[in-house]
Amino acid sequence: MSNIWFTSDTHFMHCRDFIYEPRGFNSITEHDLTIVRNWNSVVRPNDVVYHLGDCIMGKSEESIRYMDALNGNIKIILGNHCTDNRVKLYQEHGYEILGYADKIKISKNTSLFLCHYPTLTMPRNLNGELNGKIYSLCGHVHTKDKWLDWDKGGIYHVELDAHNCYPVSLEEVRKDLHSKS
Repeated sequence: MSNIWFTSDTHFMHCRDFIYEPRGFNSITEHDLTIVRNWNSVVRPNDVVYHLGDCIMGKSEESIRYMDALNGNIKIILGNHCTDNRVKLYQEHGYEILGYADKIKISKNTSLFLCHYPTLTMPRNLNGELNGKIYSLCGHVHTKDKWLDWDKGGIYHVELDAHNCYPVSLEEVRKDLHSKS
């Protein structure tokens, strides 16, 4: 049986120190190689990975090699750096493009809304409790705090920065959400 994973903002070949230095790397090459190693240490070839945008940067033809080195069946939610040329390249390399958002059901009463951007899907009622069971998974912010926007309405960050440069499993997401709900 395959596992399900989530991540965002790999930014392969994004040669800007504000991307790789906060993640603990001295160069974009060190960053990219470590991300591939970390990813492949937990994701198996038949697993499903929802990548919530901003996969590659730099020269797209070169940076797609890092994506191609990753395990799993990768489904892409588009982010702010997913240009038309990059989307075309993703498609040419066999990645499934899900658009700017998608929703997956993880139990009878619970769904995950997948979007690159933090998105309010469950406002709080007058008692401060979450209204509903549609949790928002996102990236974009490059926060180390997976709960950064939780108080706004069930928003959980899956970007690499919030998970020590690893994808996060559905099992861990469920466990985390259960601990907060």
